[in-house]
Amino acid sequence: MWDAAERGPYPLLHADARNVLAEIEIHARNFPAAIAAATAAYRLSWCDGPPFAYHHGLTTARAHLRTLGEPEPEMPPYDASKHEPIEDIPIEPEKK
Repeated sequence: MWDAAERGPYPLLHADARNVLAEIEIHARNFPAAIAAATAAYRLSWCDGPPFAYHHGLTTARAHLRTLGEPEPEMPPYDASKHEPIEDIPIEPEKK
């Protein structure tokens, strides 16, 4: 799991793995490791920021951080200027 998540461009898989690790560390009462894993999961789930974030990963990481009494990390909001606009292509209904 870790090799594929850390090596490839799989931030959603990596976020899920970090969330599982956070839960394991919470149950093991290893709170510093749980905080680190939940924070990493939050950052990975952020992607470009809402509305382009990994919702499940973000809400799970947020719940872990809340359980641990930790604040959510500061993350930049979505910035549309960093991306080229998508071409608006009109869709025509099929002609019969």
